Amino acid sequence: MPTTAGSGSEVTADAVITQEIDGKHVKKPINDLKLVPKGVILDAQLTATLPASLTISSGMDAISHVIEILTNRYASRKTKEVGQKALPLLMTNLPPSC
Repeated sequence: MPTTAGSGSEVTADAVITQEIDGKHVKKPINDLKLVPKGVILDAQLTATLPASLTISSGMDAISHVIEILTNRYASRKTKEVGQKALPLLMTNLPPSC
């Protein structure tokens, strides 16, 4: 149950483990279809109490993912359609939510 919005990481087959090794933060990716959940609980009310800085950060993360979709020549038609709907929603709703 995520408490921020933006990355969509709660529904992907990817994860990153951050570990400190010799005083350095090392990120190790994990990719496995077993990580994809059968369902996700998304409650927008959980994001309502976030500090503005976290709302802005997670919103900008979502915007960057949409821009990535819209500029990726290999993205599917369906994915591009979702991105075309998402960008105006993000641009309209992010400022007042902060």
